[in-house]
Amino acid sequence: MRCSNKLNFQNRREAEKHADFWFDRNEKMKPYLCNAHRSWHIGHDRASENPATRIHRILEEGYE
Repeated sequence: MRCSNKLNFQNRREAEKHADFWFDRNEKMKPYLCNAHRSWHIGHDRASENPATRIHRILEEGYE
């Protein structure tokens, strides 16, 4: 599970506050609900990722 080392937030509002902290530092993060931990996490916003960068990331993750 890729989220086992992530912070857990009780609700979306808490997660959004933390995501805003990182956004102010040029890191595009967004909250998401984790069913495994029954809490909210934040992660990089992959929707805003450059398609070529995304392909390279996916290929690298496959080889780890």
